[in-house]
Amino acid sequence: MSNENQPSLSSNSNHVVEITKNEPHNGKKISKIVLSLNMRYAATWSKKDQSICGWQIIDDFAFEFEYSAGIQELYEEFYSKHSKALSNKELIVHPQLEAISNNKLVVINFVSKFKKETEEVSKNIFDLVKKKEIKLESLENLIFSDFHLPFYVINNKDDLAIHMPIKSFNKIHATIFIFYSKDLHDHYWQSKKTINCGTMGEIRAYHSTDNGKLFILDACGLLTQWDLYTLRFEKQYQLEWDKIWITYGLEEKFYIFNNNFTLFAICLQAFDYLFINVYLTENAIPLSCKYERHNNRLSHLEFISFDEGERLLLFFEDMIEIRDPYCLDHCIKVSNLCEKFLAEINGKENMQNADLYIIRNENMYIILEGRIFVQKFSKKQWIDFLRNKLHDYNEIKFLPSKLQIKKFLQGILDENINKSDNEFINRKDVEKPYKGLLIE
Repeated sequence: MSNENQPSLSSNSNHVVEITKNEPHNGKKISKIVLSLNMRYAATWSKKDQSICGWQIIDDFAFEFEYSAGIQELYEEFYSKHSKALSNKELIVHPQLEAISNNKLVVINFVSKFKKETEEVSKNIFDLVKKKEIKLESLENLIFSDFHLPFYVINNKDDLAIHMPIKSFNKIHATIFIFYSKDLHDHYWQSKKTINCGTMGEIRAYHSTDNGKLFILDACGLLTQWDLYTLRFEKQYQLEWDKIWITYGLEEKFYIFNNNFTLFAICLQAFDYLFINVYLTENAIPLSCKYERHNNRLSHLEFISFDEGERLLLFFEDMIEIRDPYCLDHCIKVSNLCEKFLAEINGKENMQNADLYIIRNENMYIILEGRIFVQKFSKKQWIDFLRNKLHDYNEIKFLPSKLQIKKFLQGILDENINKSDNEFINRKDVEKPYKGLLIE
C-alpha cells in the first residue's frame, strides 16, 4: 500500500491498489482507461508500451491487476508479415483500445499506413484472457463503404451491435449487425439479426446506445428513438436544422441519458461547430439548445445527476465544459477538473500529476503512479464544489408535472370565467373546445 510520500485519498470512500509484481505495461505510462458497463472490469492502454492490461474489481472500489496482452501478441500474424517494413518505418501503425465488455472482450481500432498510400483502418475484437481474436462470421463477403468506418457498441448483456454501412445496388445503406452473446462459441461469433436503417444521405447518422436504444437522424433534423431489439418506435426529437451539419457531415455524435432517464442530451460536431440539444424524455420537449463555433474535438459526455446540481460535462482534450442542462448558455470551462475536485474533497494538493481520469456514475477513476484510484463523491461535495470553487449558483428548477399544469390552468379558469362565459361555453350550438395534447 502507499507510504507517507505517496498520494492518498479519503479512507472512507475509496481504495487504492498498488501493483507490486507483474508490473502492468512494464512500468510505462498509462494513456487510456475504459470500464465495462457493469463497472466490474477495467482495461488500460499504454501507447508507449503498446499493451493492454485488464483489472478485476474485487469489491465496490478495489481493483486487482489480472491480465496483460501486447499488441504484437494479438496481431502476431500482421507483425510477422510486415516485420521488415515496420523496422524500416515504411509502415506505421496506430492501435487504440476502444472498449471492454463485462466478459473481458476488448475492441481495438487498428490503423496502418504505408508511405505514399492511404491508411487502412480495421476494428477487431479479442478475448483478453486467451489472447485470441473473435471471428465475426456474418461479415464475410460483404461490400463495405470506404468512407464510413464501422462503429461498435457493447451492451450490458455483452451483446454486440456493429454499425457498418453496406453497398447495395449502387447505394450505401446504414446497416446494423446484432451479435447476441449466446451465439459466441469457441471464438466464432455469428450475427442472426440485421437492421437496415435507410440509405446514407437521407440518413445523416445512426447510433445505438449501451442501454439498447437506437437513434436515427435524418436530413431534416428529425431524430427517432427505437428499441434496438424489438424494433418498436418509442419517441422522436426535432433538432434545430442547420445547413452546416448537412453540408459538411458529422465528425462526432454523442447521445446520453442522465441517471434516472429523465433527460436526454445529443451533441453533434461538424466542421468547426458544436451543436448541443437537451430534451425532457417524458414527452420529448426541448429544454435547451446551443450551437457555437468550437475548434476543439469533443471526446465524450457525462451527466452528473444531483438534482439542483445536475450538470452536463463535455470533455475536450485540454479542458472540460460544465453546462447547466436546463440552460446550456450557462457554461463554466475548467482545466484539471478532477485534480481540483479531489483536492477539495480530501483537503490535499496531491493530485496535480495524475496521468488521466474518467468520471462515471458519480465516481472518479484516476490513474496515478501505476495504481488505480477510485473516489466516490456525494451530492453535498459536488454542490459545495460548484458553489464555493466554481461560483456556479444555478439551481435546477424542476418542470411541473402534467397534473400540476392542469390544476394551474383550471384555477385560472375558475377565477376568471364568469356566469355569462359559462353559458356561452355550454351552448349546444358552439363547437366543443379543442382538447390540447399538453394536458390530456
